[in-house]
This record gives sequence, C-alpha cells and structure tokens, in this order.
Amino acid sequence: MLTALHIEDFLLIERLSLTLGDGLTALTGETGAGKSILLEALGLAAGGRPGRGGVRRGASRGVVAAAFEPNADHPVWAMLRDNGLDAGDDQVILKRVQSADGKSRAFINDQPASVALLRAVGETLIEIHGQHDGVSFLSAAAHRGLLDDYAGAGALAAAVAKAWEALRQTQAALDERRRAKDAAEREADYLRHVVKELADLDPQADEEEKLAGARAEMMAAQKIAEDLSAAAALVSEDGLEGKLSAASRRLTRASAAFPGEANPLSNALDRIDRALSELIEARSAVEDAAERLGLDEGAL
Repeated sequence: MLTALHIEDFLLIERLSLTLGDGLTALTGETGAGKSILLEALGLAAGGRPGRGGVRRGASRGVVAAAFEPNADHPVWAMLRDNGLDAGDDQVILKRVQSADGKSRAFINDQPASVALLRAVGETLIEIHGQHDGVSFLSAAAHRGLLDDYAGAGALAAAVAKAWEALRQTQAALDERRRAKDAAEREADYLRHVVKELADLDPQADEEEKLAGARAEMMAAQKIAEDLSAAAALVSEDGLEGKLSAASRRLTRASAAFPGEANPLSNALDRIDRALSELIEARSAVEDAAERLGLDEGAL
C-alpha cells in the first residue's frame, strides 16, 4: 500500500524521493547507510514523536511525506469521512513538517490535522516491527481486528461495519431532516407574524401616495410649529414680555421722584403698558395658532 516516500532536510538527508512498486521492497546497505533514517522518517509521517535534532543542520525545517493507496474497503476511508477529511483520488498522503525548535504540523491529503488523528490514520496503514517493538500489538485500536481475524469473523465484521455505516448515514439524514423541520417552523412563525402585522396595518389601494402627501404636510406643519414655538418663547415672560415688565417696574419707582400731574414718565409708562397688553394678546394668538395646528409628533 505504501507507494512513495518523500524526505526533505531530515537528519542527514537533504532531499530524497523514493517510489515503491508492487510486492516486496527490500532496503539493503551497510551500517550507517541511512536505512534506519528512512524508517524513522516513515514513522514521523505516520504520527511518530519528533525529536529536536530531526531537522538537518543548517535547515529551518524538515518535511516527510508518505503516500498510500489502500484498497476500496480499507477502514481508513471511513476514518477520513468521520473526521471531515477529503479522501482524494484513491490516495492517502500523510505529511509532517517539523521546525528546528521541535514543533511540528500534521497534514492528511494536504489538509491540516491533529497529530493524534495523523497517528490514528497511520496505525491503520502501516505496521513497523523492530527488534524490540510491535506497534500494532500495543495499539488497542488494532486488537479487535486481530481477534476477528483469529476467529475467522472477517465477513461478519465487514457486515457489521457496513450496517454501522448505514446506521450512521441514516442518523445523519434524520438529523438533517430535523434541522430542516425546525428551520421551516421558524420560517412559518415569522411569516405568521408578518401576516398579522400586515392585517393589523390594513393597507389600502393607493395608500402610499396619500401617506406620502400626509407626511409632507406634517413635515411642513412641524416647521411651522417650530417657528410658532420660537416666537412664543421670544414674547414670553423670559423674553420681550419679561423685559418690558421689568422696565415698567423700574420706571414706576423712578416716577415717584416727580410729584404732581406733570410727571415726565407718565407718557412712557402708558406706552409700555399698552405695549405689554398688545404683546400678551400676541402671545395668546401665537399659542392658539400652535394649538389649532394640532401636529401629532407620533404620527409623523
């Protein structure tokens, strides 16, 4: 199933691309030729633990990638689907990028993945056996497959796996139908609310033009109301009326200094009193006009 191994700046290897054919492939060479480095690179691509000295001296990062072509019924495809990863073109590419400080990133078919997921996928694709280790025997995920093979229950296990996949797809379809039903109910509630508002509003034919005309009239009336309010404020007790009243009081006190009928301030006082009377009537007229205008701010 392993079809290719690519290595860049890993340990002593600057760049290497190895293509593997069908059948048995044997790597031979003297001690120190790099056979163990290839196995270590393959293990790193499959989720192994990186070391701080894994990047070649002078390089900023190292890259190892392994390509596999599993059979169509291989469990790795279901694992990729369950984790939302693209299965690609019948090929699984495991990739590990390690920086010089020991940090690393994992990719499956050029999609970012966690190291734990990379390791789980790698364990389904390869088994690395050395003098002192058997990785698959130490992995609890592989025990069930070994027991099924030993019991001759491979066909039954495949049938159960197929039934489980059908159940998973059915459950997913049911969940999607439930989400669609909830969305339809929310949409129906909203539409009922809109229909009720429209019914309460009771729109009439050509009402938009009438409303636009009424709004224009009310906006004009609002401007008039502002002018009336400003005019009333100017002639109120705090405005011109107040000033004339204050002037009248002062002149009245001053007129006491001129005894007799020939008081030079009498004419001024009379004129101010007449002006106050006219001003008060003017203010009343303004307030009456504002009241008759009858502007409804809420309607505007």
